[in-house]
Amino acid sequence: MYINNRGGGSKSSNLRARVTRILHWAKSHLASLQVEHIKGVLNIQANWLSHHVLSHAEWSLKRDLFWLIVSHLSNLSVDLFASEDSHLLDQYFTRFFHPAAEATNALSSPWLKELLYTFPQVPIFPILVRWIQDLGMWVIVAPYWPRRLWFSTLKVLATQPPLLLLVSPGMLHQGLV
Repeated sequence: MYINNRGGGSKSSNLRARVTRILHWAKSHLASLQVEHIKGVLNIQANWLSHHVLSHAEWSLKRDLFWLIVSHLSNLSVDLFASEDSHLLDQYFTRFFHPAAEATNALSSPWLKELLYTFPQVPIFPILVRWIQDLGMWVIVAPYWPRRLWFSTLKVLATQPPLLLLVSPGMLHQGLV
């Protein structure tokens, strides 16, 4: 904003290059260009993105969809493989340290013999299916990929038929996005 409105500069060559590209594009496509500051509280998504790094592999169900699916399961205890922004239960494990998390690194933490919830990143599934055979009850969100080896193991271990969700816009999100 400062670079455009006041003709200022930046020590960041990356930022200068981006601004230059935007200005060249605007010169040929727009009659004028005005930049305005939007307070972070009014621009939650962009403000969040400017302070966080999204993991391309970390997704979460929208909170209302999650509670609709698990409403009959009153004893869900821990959200494994979550983050400070994606956890859906009060107790959760994170990949990296966070003071509000129950623990860090669910794969190396002792798991409670309770009803556990997880929406793990896909690369974790082969490891996860080896562990769940001995560890309590689970609610797992997994892609329907019947040709993967872990998928057949999940089907064998399931105590109830899976609930198939049709993918629709807005059912998944990353962080606050």
